[in-house]
Parts: sequence; structure tokens; C-alpha cells
Amino acid sequence: MEENKVLQLEGNKELPIIILNRLEGDNKLSIDFMDELTSKINMLIQDGARAIIVTNKGEYFCGGGELGDYREKSSIEIDKFGKSFIELHKTITYSKVPMIAAIDGIVMGGGFSLVEAFDFAFASPKSVFSVPEIKFGLAPMMALTGVKKLLSKKKCYEMVLLGREINALKAEEIGLINKACQRADVMKTSIAIGEELRGYNPTALNLCKRLYNTTEKMAYEEQLNNGLMYLISLLKSRDAEEAKSSKTPIWQNK
Repeated sequence: MEENKVLQLEGNKELPIIILNRLEGDNKLSIDFMDELTSKINMLIQDGARAIIVTNKGEYFCGGGELGDYREKSSIEIDKFGKSFIELHKTITYSKVPMIAAIDGIVMGGGFSLVEAFDFAFASPKSVFSVPEIKFGLAPMMALTGVKKLLSKKKCYEMVLLGREINALKAEEIGLINKACQRADVMKTSIAIGEELRGYNPTALNLCKRLYNTTEKMAYEEQLNNGLMYLISLLKSRDAEEAKSSKTPIWQNK
């Protein structure tokens, strides 16, 4: 199937496999990368996909968001990044077909919420999940949406205010993934689930997903948009500039 620099395609028309292949960027979510992935998912659905698997090459499944040096970015530029982030999450969450993540690598920050957006997820023992922005003087303003859907407040704060990481077994325990598998079984399991889903009524699957997504207390997109507003406020703050400029931010010396 079609191949390019950062995304590769395998599988078949009804069960395509998207391979995240932005190795030099740790599969981080740049605007171009997110827009291309969003476009690819929509194209595959239009072409007749009944389920879609997303997996990775290299050490990272997703290294989080890539905004660049936010000190040099205007609020409009940060907003543009956030809108691409939201559009990708909406595309996965509200996809007409089931979306499956086959994870074999590190998942950080925005990658955590990306995994949460999938309908099914399977991960190898080498997979590690974290939301470490706090360690860099920031906070996961948009990734928080996915974390808080899974965890109680106190467990959520362990991840976002202390930057704790979890392994695949813990990710299974909290419901971020369906199952921690041996590395050789991650793709086999994902394909088996995809084949099973392909045998069911696509309208029934689509309507069930729509019902689930429309009955939550607050719209997913609204949560992400709120996160985007806070992200802009944070990145344009004096403390964020200090975090980017200094190895020892001034607040750590107070």
C-alpha cells in the first residue's frame, strides 16, 4: 500500500494499518503530522475501511505534542497547533469505524490522550505511559482531558502534578489499554479484534459509538477547547518563559 516519510500503510482496504514513522521526531505531534494523520484516517474510511489500526515504528508510539519554542510563538500560532490537536482527537473519537491502537513504545503527554481517544488499545511490555509536562515547568492542559476521563482526582494528580509514569500492566489496570501483550502478540491481537469487528454490522457499531460519545457530561471537544485556552495562557506566562530559558527556574530557588 501507499508509503511516505512519516506515515506508512499496510493491511488491506477493509482493515488498513497506519504506521507512525516520524522517527527523527519521536512520532511527536507537529501540526503537519497531525493534519496528515487526520487526513489519512478520513481517506481510509471513505475508501471502505471497516476498522483502522494505528501502530508505530521506533522507540516511541507518540512522544507528545511538538509546538517548538513556544516563547517565539504567538497566541494565534499556539491556537493553530491546538486546533490540529483537537481535530485529530475528534477524528479518532468520533470515527464512524472502530479505531485500534497497537502500541510498541513510549507514550508521553499528548500521546497519552491520543491513546485514550482510541476505541481499543493493546501494548507491549516496552510501552511506558506518562504525562511529564510538569517536569519541564509546564502542565498538560490539553492531555489532561484524556487522563481525567480514566482516573480519580488523586490518581490523575499523581500523573499530571508529579509526572509519574506507568507501565503497560498498569495501563491495562486503569483502562487506558485493553490488554498488555507480549511484543509479538500486539499486532496479532489488534488484527484479530479488527477482523472480529469487521464481521459486525457497521451501522450498529457506528451508532453505538455515537451514543457513547454523546451521553458524556461535557462534550469531548468542549473539554479540549477549554484545555487549549489554558494552554495559551500558560505558554504565554512569565513562568513558562522562565522554564524554557533556565536550567533552574527561578521558582525552584524560592
